[in-house]
Amino acid sequence: MKISISQVQAKGLRCPDIDIDLYDQSSGKAVNLIQMPNGTGKTTIISLIKAILSRSVESWKPSDIREYKNKESTSDSGEFKLKLIIQKSDEDEEINASIALKFDFVNSAVEQLYFNKDGLTNVWPFPTELIPYFQEDCVNLFVFMGDKADQLLTQDTGDALTPVKTFFGLTSIEDLNNSIEDLYKRKVSTRGNQTFNSSESNLRQKLELWMNREKSLVSTYKDIKNKEKEKRKELENLKEEHKKLFEAAGLQTQVAGLEKDIQKNTTDISNKNLQIMDVMRDPFSFSDSIQSDIKILKNTLDDLDLPGTSRSFFDRWLPISETCFCGEHLTDSKKEIFKKNIESFLTDDDINVIENIKNEAESVFEISPSSELETLFEELSGLINEKKSLELQKRRLENELTEISGSNSEEILKRRDDLVKELNTLDLKMGIIESKKPIRTYKPFDEPKACKSVSDCKEIVLHLSDELSALSGKKVYADSKKVLSKIITKTLTNSLKELQNSLVKSTNEKLESFLGDREKIEVLSINKNLQLGQNNQEQAQGSGAQNAIAIYSFATSILERAEANFPLIVDHPVTALDNLSREKLGEKITEITHQFIGFLIDTERQVFLDSLERSADINYVTIFRNWPGNINLYEALTDEEKQKCSDSTNACLSYRKDFFHHSDMGTADV
Repeated sequence: MKISISQVQAKGLRCPDIDIDLYDQSSGKAVNLIQMPNGTGKTTIISLIKAILSRSVESWKPSDIREYKNKESTSDSGEFKLKLIIQKSDEDEEINASIALKFDFVNSAVEQLYFNKDGLTNVWPFPTELIPYFQEDCVNLFVFMGDKADQLLTQDTGDALTPVKTFFGLTSIEDLNNSIEDLYKRKVSTRGNQTFNSSESNLRQKLELWMNREKSLVSTYKDIKNKEKEKRKELENLKEEHKKLFEAAGLQTQVAGLEKDIQKNTTDISNKNLQIMDVMRDPFSFSDSIQSDIKILKNTLDDLDLPGTSRSFFDRWLPISETCFCGEHLTDSKKEIFKKNIESFLTDDDINVIENIKNEAESVFEISPSSELETLFEELSGLINEKKSLELQKRRLENELTEISGSNSEEILKRRDDLVKELNTLDLKMGIIESKKPIRTYKPFDEPKACKSVSDCKEIVLHLSDELSALSGKKVYADSKKVLSKIITKTLTNSLKELQNSLVKSTNEKLESFLGDREKIEVLSINKNLQLGQNNQEQAQGSGAQNAIAIYSFATSILERAEANFPLIVDHPVTALDNLSREKLGEKITEITHQFIGFLIDTERQVFLDSLERSADINYVTIFRNWPGNINLYEALTDEEKQKCSDSTNACLSYRKDFFHHSDMGTADV
């Protein structure tokens, strides 16, 4: 399955009015570079592409819809359209179809329209095989922000496992298992017309209470997840607004440098914590007295007059020997004395145990873990102090911005701090609902409201269902469910493990091809997040370049294995990369995707563009606002481009390579 985007159109929205032609490998240009100044609407365009592909429009609230209104326009409507080319296999014909979003800002409504080759249609215009991929968890894998790639690597925001499950159909198997369990619980709990004895009746009532508790917890969890998603989105929007204020005040370079230092410091602190935990697994790290006691034990064993030869040796040696160790003749009477005292000699096992104790004790003296732990804690303390200093510097810059920008900056900072607190509270609540403990702690299962965990509640409901099935003569349902669940669970577990191992291997192969020997970093595991490390030692994150390359490698590994050739759409594709990594990505980009759509600013051209031009044909797209502050850019356009610029009313577009190369665009003149 191959999916390409051939055109993006926008009108009357927060982003510029645009009509961009895009290409893929089959049409000769696998790389599309869209150059726009910060503040022009890149993020808006990308979020609308994601909304269409993930079908998240269906869950938009009125406030979400109003966000896309162009505040400078008097129009109460807007439209965004995405044209796609889909080919199920090399032998199949291409399918050309479009999805459009029509915005009604008066009523805060949005309508999705589908188009096929014959025009407007009421049905889904794409192959049904694509439906599982057109959801947010999958789309986030191939449409992402390159400068925020580290989010997939952190425990708090990362979710690397969901796209793996979704792309390879494991979520469908999980849904099947959940459906079987739901059907089983309904079958067992159905009353029918028969009468029950008191034990069965009590158990049925108890099961009903726990099933209601499960529904309540699941509903609460969904609400919390949705709230968290909304808060994180609001926080990201606030950060973007704050960034624009910093840019307008000429402080963005300083704050960006500080944020980069803070991110590195945070990573260093996490890595140092991992080092400390690794050392603390060794009991000798806590106290030198343990080493001292072990030394005393070793010396004691050395000092004791323990027989140094094993009993089995004497059993073999005594009957055949004629000379004693001392050199004297070994008479029969002396042999009898040896036989009488042979029990005092150690067995082979005794000898081995004592020798192992002495050898291990000897190795303890070669290191001083206690002093190593002290050093690590001192280093951690230094990093924490460095963090405080960096945060203080950033706060001073924020205060300086407040003096320049006034209440806008102050309100953003206050709301940001409030959002961080709210997110921490939501994370805590989710942690409680996601927690797990043995269900025996809830016995005799009389207080469903005391259970705060969804998984615990589900397990108790199944446990009570099993009890009721046995009591009510419905054990056949329980037996059938157990067999099916066992098969499905084993299939899921084995499939997921195989996929994780395979993706770790292929991701690391790509990482090595990108980074070579200069940066030894690898993906150790794929779970909630991508766990990076070196030499099998975990670390919180890598450098900015390592993080970004790890995400590129992971995303393309999944797409290749799933044989789902989606375009790779990235905002700020190389901002986080150093020059060598930019060069490597430019060389490899056409090998890892059939269509690359990169939204970038002029400062990202360095090295990356030179490398790309040596390895790929490029569709150059430059977009800027048709405003007085961009008069120099406007004057560099051809007459034909100026005419189209006039037709657009608020944006100018050029496909020329030379214009792309020589346009110093900076930040939008807003």
